Amino acid sequence: MVISNDALAANCGGVGQAGCGVFKSDCASGLILYQGKCEVKGACGADGQRPCLAVPLERVPSCNAGLVELAGKCLKRGVCGDENQRACLVIERVPSCNNKNLAERPGNPAMCIHPACGRANERPCNIVTERPFGTSCDVGMAEVGGRCVDRASLDCGRMGQRACTLVERAAIGNRPCDPGLDEAPGCNGECRGSSGMCFNKNLPMTEPDINMRTPAPAVTDPMRGFADLHVHMFANLAFGGGTLAGAAYDPVGGAAKALRADFGTDLDLVLPAGNQQRVGICPPLVPNCGANVMHGDHIPIIDDFLGVNGDASKSYFGAPIFTGWPTWHSKTHQQVYYKWLERAWRGGMRVMVMLAVANEFACTFSKHLRGTQCTDSMASVDKQLDAAIAFETWLNTQPGGGWFKIVRTPDEAEQAIRAGKLAVVLGIEADTLFGCKPNAQHCTPAYITSQVDKYYGKGVRYMFPIHDFDTAMGGSALFINLLGVANVKIAGAPFISAPCPGISDLGTLNCNVKGLSPGAGNVLINKLMDLGMMIDIDHMSSKMIDDTFAIADKRGGYPFFVGHGLFNEVYDTSKVKNRHERMRTAAQLAQLKKFGSLVSVMTEDELEPAQTRCKNSSVSFAQNYNYAVGKMGVVAFGSDFNGMAGHVGPRFGDEACGREASQKNSQTTRLAYPVTIPGFGMFDKQVSGQRTFDFNVDGFAHIGLYPDFLGDLMAQSVSIEPVMRSAAEFVATWRRTTAPKSPPINKPAPVKVLPSPLPTKKP
Repeated sequence: MVISNDALAANCGGVGQAGCGVFKSDCASGLILYQGKCEVKGACGADGQRPCLAVPLERVPSCNAGLVELAGKCLKRGVCGDENQRACLVIERVPSCNNKNLAERPGNPAMCIHPACGRANERPCNIVTERPFGTSCDVGMAEVGGRCVDRASLDCGRMGQRACTLVERAAIGNRPCDPGLDEAPGCNGECRGSSGMCFNKNLPMTEPDINMRTPAPAVTDPMRGFADLHVHMFANLAFGGGTLAGAAYDPVGGAAKALRADFGTDLDLVLPAGNQQRVGICPPLVPNCGANVMHGDHIPIIDDFLGVNGDASKSYFGAPIFTGWPTWHSKTHQQVYYKWLERAWRGGMRVMVMLAVANEFACTFSKHLRGTQCTDSMASVDKQLDAAIAFETWLNTQPGGGWFKIVRTPDEAEQAIRAGKLAVVLGIEADTLFGCKPNAQHCTPAYITSQVDKYYGKGVRYMFPIHDFDTAMGGSALFINLLGVANVKIAGAPFISAPCPGISDLGTLNCNVKGLSPGAGNVLINKLMDLGMMIDIDHMSSKMIDDTFAIADKRGGYPFFVGHGLFNEVYDTSKVKNRHERMRTAAQLAQLKKFGSLVSVMTEDELEPAQTRCKNSSVSFAQNYNYAVGKMGVVAFGSDFNGMAGHVGPRFGDEACGREASQKNSQTTRLAYPVTIPGFGMFDKQVSGQRTFDFNVDGFAHIGLYPDFLGDLMAQSVSIEPVMRSAAEFVATWRRTTAPKSPPINKPAPVKVLPSPLPTKKP
């Protein structure tokens, strides 16, 4: 129909205008009606143009080749589905959007958009309303803690990290560890639900790192440093040789052999009944695990010494990933590997009492080497003393060696310290010293004297006259119920207790009635004093302590040592719970100070949650430490590493505050790395093989974390200066044993000054 000029003037019928007429369908010549508007006939079908009409006939198909008709336009086929592009048609592709991160937003045309969620650090998407049939987080991300995290943000799956949990695995290809890595069983520290850690089983185990930043500072006070009065470096040779897994060193195989996984062993071990427990099938990740079972899968009765000592290792892995041991609660696993000890030395340790230890009960009821006579505790002692001497000789031949120096006099100790070395004192802590059980006929005065002389000749200068059981020497302090059962087996009778005597000041507690024996015990103590040997009273019964102090008084005074001190007054003295006879009392400390003695603080405490803000941590340790400092002025450490004792635990992570739920969130300030120990240097986190130890979440897992422990104390405003003077005080106290004063000593004598071979730097 021809449209008049008047009609066109009425704004209808022209290009882009509505049609004219009653039905608004009439257009000017050369135009056709499309979707209510007049369009140029034939101007259709190309990219971005309207589709061509079939009626009235323009052309078929409606769009040129390669184009599709959508929302009134011809558009390029396949240019769709990406973010902020149109949604694809069914004839183009299904689904309409190209990936699961996008959702189709209705419209004309429908669009593919990314919701305001699901990206890194964004909230997860609602998979019903925001991303139907999709995932809450973008592909390659995981929903963790109410947010979406990408691979870079996850602290799992890489070598030395915890294995990713089922939820986290979405970010790393639905696997626990990155390609090329395996998941080792067991996880320590901050695991967040992981039950394993990632490692490269084909990567050779190297020696543990010192992780000390160089250069070390110039020495300003060569006698500054701390003493540890209680270390069982070679306890793998104790208890029959089959209880403690791992060695302090291996001259051939290094850490890879010394700290190997302890599922099995090539040692010729036998069970208490005398038969062997052979390995059936080695774990897949430890194909050459040994012929005989050592600790196996860490079933408590096997790994945990009758299930009572609380080792609680989570796997058999030592080297190279250390998912099982060592931990702050290790009791049957090596914690004094020599490279770890070297880090402790570089971090300020200047004196170590290396105690040969023995326990017939532990030997008898554990696996032990075939042919071991568990009743002969001194044979085990001899092995450990010989091992210490052999180690010193070996280390002196190694690059960077020469820092481990066994000393036999206080002058030698001072010379070693001034030279920047570790002064090592050999000592004995045996359950049945010299084989002298109660009523032993061979323990005559002549025999005891000869035995003291023998071990003095071997270099022993430090002695526990009594350990866990009653002997011919005297009575043992009561502190662990199991030892009461063991005393029947070893000493032939149960402990006999009564209200604590004399200066014990233990209130309602009962103590062992047996004191220093007038025969063997009296001979032993006087002989040790005659030789100027160091006497540790820490396992004596209260009565035996009183009797020993009486001898010291008669001799005009004699200093003593407390090797792993705990303190009665720190605990609730109105209750018997978690207090015992092995805790030193205020009255005993006063006597010890009068004699010029040196007291250590054990790195395991027994405070209950109600008695501390953070159980089994540097917080609870500091309560014992500050108390001892207040009483004694200068104190040493008494770690008891490798002695079936626990240690300071972490303030953060899965085992924070002794796993006490009410206290786990009580700590706020973490130890910051690197740690600086004034006068000794700066330390990063310690790395052993593929494992990085972080004191914040791992606690005092091995002796090499001494710098970290000191740093954690300083982070809580605890002064470390009293313990950093303990190496010098150890030397001074040792000197007082060789020249007791009369009347009894009231204050420490000054440290004797010797010419310094290296006055300004370490070797």
